[in-house]
Amino acid sequence: MTENTFPEYQTITSKVTDYLKHQLMLSTKFKEGDFLREGELAKNLNISRAPVREALKHLESFGLLKTIPRKGVQIREFTPLEIEELYELRITLENSVFSRIVEKKLFSSAARERFEPMLDELMAICQSDRDRDSKIVDFSEKDLEFHKSLAELSGREWTTKILSSVYCQMQFVLIRHLEKLEELTETVRLHYNILDCLEDGNLEKLHSERHYSYFVIRGGKGKESTSS
Repeated sequence: MTENTFPEYQTITSKVTDYLKHQLMLSTKFKEGDFLREGELAKNLNISRAPVREALKHLESFGLLKTIPRKGVQIREFTPLEIEELYELRITLENSVFSRIVEKKLFSSAARERFEPMLDELMAICQSDRDRDSKIVDFSEKDLEFHKSLAELSGREWTTKILSSVYCQMQFVLIRHLEKLEELTETVRLHYNILDCLEDGNLEKLHSERHYSYFVIRGGKGKESTSS
């Protein structure tokens, strides 16, 4: 093995993972419940099977795929109950993160200056004239960065790791069921509210507003409105 073989292989695996993740979220070719064939994917991508195999393992670890014995790797189909559980888990963990940030006074003016540009960038993506898929891919990546960074600010290492996995699964569900791009703009507006509440130290309002967020609707509960 030459000195740069492993990094090159690692790069290919990373690229294949990102490509397949985006395809799973956006392409109509891949439907929930479908099986993915390692050899077929490798042939279509004109690469060896090894990086495809590793990419599928990564996606399975993210919770987007699952291995069915004697059948293969299947695109996970989240039931309404699973989506509700993911959302409730996310709310519980995020409330813990927000409480820690407020109680330890971690959301300083410098933190505001760090996070607000992230939301400005998300809003710029929403208002751009790029094609739908490009918008969704860029938005989802930046949105994940925002949430992970907030979790990291709390200093809760294991909570952040678990949330990262939950965010990936929620991202998959939300994007596959996204109906209007305007919903992304509403998401950014709600994110600005998070920063305002953290800056004001208003945990009660923050916890309450999270239950009326865009994610409840997209999670399939359908009982709340984001107009509040």
